Amino acid sequence: MRHISALAIVLLNGLLLHGATPAPVVNNTAINYSTNRITITGISLSPTGAAPTVNFNSSNLSLVSFSNTIVVANIPVQQPGTYRLRLTSSNNNFYEFDVTYGAVGPQGPMGPQGPIGPTGAAGAQGPAGATGPAGATGPSGQAGAQGAQGPSGPQGAPGPNRKAIALLKWYSANEAVSFPAGAGGAPRDLIFDGDNIWVVGSQQALQKMRASDGAILGIFPAAGIYTSTLVFDGANIWVASYDGGTLSKTRASDGVLLDVYNIPGPMDSHSMVPISG
Repeated sequence: MRHISALAIVLLNGLLLHGATPAPVVNNTAINYSTNRITITGISLSPTGAAPTVNFNSSNLSLVSFSNTIVVANIPVQQPGTYRLRLTSSNNNFYEFDVTYGAVGPQGPMGPQGPIGPTGAAGAQGPAGATGPAGATGPSGQAGAQGAQGPSGPQGAPGPNRKAIALLKWYSANEAVSFPAGAGGAPRDLIFDGDNIWVVGSQQALQKMRASDGAILGIFPAAGIYTSTLVFDGANIWVASYDGGTLSKTRASDGVLLDVYNIPGPMDSHSMVPISG
């Protein structure tokens, strides 16, 4: 038995509807060449229960059996080729299509492509899906090799060694500059605290001068009539009065006289040590 599908060429002009009765639709045909019978399957082939009519190559075929979905008819021997078949249902609606009888010839060349129809409107975007769980953190990669050390930059100029200056280890600075000093009388001694110069006069006066430009920052009292010797301890200025046997302590930051100590006996003007009898 050989089965040949219909080309399903529907002639819209042949779909004549009478009232609300459905028109027949053929889905498939198969020809059995040993019995010379054609089997037609579809829907609404016999909606009223009466026999449909099958016309093949302009001749009505005799029916073997029929139902609303299957019709079997005798088909005369034909020359191989494609013929028109019309099935008229029991309510006089018909369906026409081409049926190939015999061997199928080679496929013909593909016809030219028809024009592309207009693009339909884009449908509405669907809702976004739920965010998936975050994946596990991957292992850390190996550390890269350390780069080569760059060349050393040039050495900067050395700054002033203030500790050495405070210890009277002088350096050549402002050699050609001089400033007036010695408030309250002739200057007797001086000391450097790392930023400022302290000068002691003969009349109980202690003068504080800025070392960079000689500006007088303050004049403060000191104990004794004739003060002579100065010592800086890193925070305070100590002033010795060799005639009165006193030792005064002045705060270097603001010149406040913190205390005065009595030392018996006259003092050497350079060592701040009492002179023994």
